[in-house]
Amino acid sequence: MSVTGYAIDYGVLPQAEYDYLWEFLTVHAPYVRVEAGNMRMGKAWHGDNEGDARVDSLLEFFDRNGLRQYLAFSDLVALRYETGDDFVDWHSDGGEYMQPETQIALFSLGAERVIQFRALGETEPGASIRLRANDLLVMASDFQERYQHRVPPMECDGERRVVTLFTRREK
Repeated sequence: MSVTGYAIDYGVLPQAEYDYLWEFLTVHAPYVRVEAGNMRMGKAWHGDNEGDARVDSLLEFFDRNGLRQYLAFSDLVALRYETGDDFVDWHSDGGEYMQPETQIALFSLGAERVIQFRALGETEPGASIRLRANDLLVMASDFQERYQHRVPPMECDGERRVVTLFTRREK
């Protein structure tokens, strides 16, 4: 099975901007430890972010740095994987805030990790992709309706963070 509907851009931000983003997430992200259901990690800004000045600042940062060329983002979630034991199991993004055909991109920071994709109804991964620091993975607007993804536990060299950018979610 082949997985289609995503693209990766490597080395997206200049080093100084990447360093600024790492520092911003270190200082301003209100991470809350999550150890339930299909994940174990720190997680920030989940739910409705409207009116959060920190989120607005990050959205402006990504806009200034040209990421709007990849998708028309208007919201985000920031995740922190503190060790290789942190993970997110198989899922498709959705829920009460996510509308069908929402565009989604993952901006990777820190340690390299693998993300895997499989078609809905399948049991084995159809693709395994190594995301390094400063990589951007963009999923087509119908990708979440066709595929699941996960970030399995693995040995890694340090902390990893991901900023998930997406089009506005509505209740």
